[in-house]
Amino acid sequence: TAIGELKTLINERNLTLKEAERFRVGSTGEVKATSVTNWGNLTEAFIASRGGNRGKTQVDLMTRMRRVLEIHNKKPRPINGRDLMEKYAEEFFTQKHKTGINKGKLKMPLGGEGRKRNYLDVQAFLRFAVSKGAPHRWLLPEPVNDENKQWKKNILGITNKTETVPLKGKELEKLLEALEATQSYELRLAVGLIALFGLRPGELAVLTVKDGKLYVGEIKNNPNKTKEGKSKRAIALDLPSLPNEGARLLALYESGKLKLPVSVRNAIKKSGKEDGYDKPGRALRQLLDRHWYWQQLKKENKGLSPYSFRHGFAWRCHMESSNPQSVRAAAKLMRHEANTHTKHYGSWIDESELEESVARFIEGQKVEAA
Repeated sequence: TAIGELKTLINERNLTLKEAERFRVGSTGEVKATSVTNWGNLTEAFIASRGGNRGKTQVDLMTRMRRVLEIHNKKPRPINGRDLMEKYAEEFFTQKHKTGINKGKLKMPLGGEGRKRNYLDVQAFLRFAVSKGAPHRWLLPEPVNDENKQWKKNILGITNKTETVPLKGKELEKLLEALEATQSYELRLAVGLIALFGLRPGELAVLTVKDGKLYVGEIKNNPNKTKEGKSKRAIALDLPSLPNEGARLLALYESGKLKLPVSVRNAIKKSGKEDGYDKPGRALRQLLDRHWYWQQLKKENKGLSPYSFRHGFAWRCHMESSNPQSVRAAAKLMRHEANTHTKHYGSWIDESELEESVARFIEGQKVEAA
C-alpha cells in the first residue's frame, strides 16, 4: 500500500521519494491515512498559508480545520466535498448553547455570519487541497445552477431573501442622533456619507474629493474591461433638520480629522477589482449590528440592512418633498440608468407622481371655479 501511494505521489505530483514520503505521513512520522491525500498535512499547510491573519482569525481557522479533520476521520468517511460539507453542517451548525441566557439557541443561527465564515473557510481549504493534488471531487458544488444555489442556501440556513427596505428620513435622523449620543463618530461618518450621498456601501472604497465635491469611482467587477469607468459626481440630499450636513461630513472626511471606522478602512484596503467591493459593506454591517439603536430599528423594520441607506436616498428623492426629483435626475444622482431606477423604485415613483398629478388637478379645478 505504501509503495503504491509513493508511486502515485511521485508520478502525479512530480515529487522526489523523500518529498513523497514526507507528504504521505504526518508531522509525527506516523501514517495518518491510507489514502494518497493526507488531510492532516494539507490542513497544516493551509493554516500556514494563512499565517498573515490576525490572532483571533487564525485561531478560528485552526478550529475549523480541526473540525474538517474530525468529519473526515469519522466513519462513514465523506466521499467528496459535498458530502464533507453536509456532514460538517450537520455536526457543527446545529450545536446549541447548553447554559446561559442563550440556552437552547443555535450557536450558529440560520443564515448567520458564523455559518458563512465556516462555509467559506472549508471551501477555501478544499480548493487549496485540490491545488495541491487532491482529487477534484473534493471541490464544493459551484452555484452555477438553481439546484446548487439551493443546496448552498440549505447548508447556510438561508430562507427566501427579505426585500431590503428603505431607511426613511425621520429614521435616519434618529439614527444619526443615536450615533452622536454614543460618541460613535466614525460610524456616523460612514452612515452619513452613504445615506446623504446615496452611496452603495462598497463605494466607500472608491471616493475622491475635489474642490469640495464628492466623486465616486466604479466598483463593478469586469475582467474583460481594460479601463476603469470615469468617476461620477455624488451630491448630498440633506435632511431638513440637518442642513449642509453632507458638506460638513465631506469636509471632515477630506481633511482626515474624522476617519471611517478602522474595520471599514481595513476592508477597503482588501477591496479591488479582483477581490470585489463587498467587504466594506460587511464590516459596516457588523458595526451597526452591535449598536443598540440599529438593533431596535431592525426589529421595527424587517429587511433593514446597510443598503437601506441607499434605498432611503431614493425614497427621499420621490416621497419626502413637495417637489420630488424626476426619475432621470434621481437616477443620475444615484449613478445608474433611468430604467434601472424605475425597475427598483417604480412603485414609489408611481405613487409620488400620482399624488403630484392629483394635486395639480385639484389646483386646476380651483382656478376654473374662480
